[in-house]
Amino acid sequence: EVSVGPVSGSLTTLSPTEQINTSIYALYATSAGYANTDSWSRSGTTVKLTNIGDSVGIGTSIPVTRTEITTTGAGIQRTLALTNEQNASDVGSTVEFRNSILDGVTWLGANIQGVRNGATADHSIVFNTKRVGQDAEVVSEAMRISAGNVGIGVTNPSGKLAIKPASTDAYSLFISSQNGTTGNLIVNNVGNVGIGTTNPTPLVEIYGNGS
Repeated sequence: EVSVGPVSGSLTTLSPTEQINTSIYALYATSAGYANTDSWSRSGTTVKLTNIGDSVGIGTSIPVTRTEITTTGAGIQRTLALTNEQNASDVGSTVEFRNSILDGVTWLGANIQGVRNGATADHSIVFNTKRVGQDAEVVSEAMRISAGNVGIGVTNPSGKLAIKPASTDAYSLFISSQNGTTGNLIVNNVGNVGIGTTNPTPLVEIYGNGS
């Protein structure tokens, strides 16, 4: 049984395939009095579909993925919002990517965060990934975009691209040829530049056949 209605006011019970009007609704779902095993169910503050194979369509009756939101209209449409209403420094919202490690057990593999920078109006997009040996719910920052600048290993990039290698990284930058893995251009973790060599010892070292 699925019921919709305004935040305050009476609810209207819908059949599983009935279209929702284009008004602002709060969604309420419960399995009470509904015998179909594919129905919505509610447990405490959790509302879910009871069948693991079910899909959710918003604006469409034929979702082609587990969740699909469909809009119409010219230009770019505002389709999905993740909001953190806490007015504080360094708050934000997160989209998580999880994978099954054991039956019934999932680990956080990566996430994307929209983060407020301190108490300012500036915000960053932060990409985090799991590293070998990290606990189930732990990920580390891999890259961020802040004020139009990209930082890899840098949380406050001051240029369009800022890269800081970790102590375990051999290179800050590694560019190889299309058909090989040899570094045609590299910057190692102490700042030396190598062209045609992956082990430059002076500040800049160039190596080529016949040179």
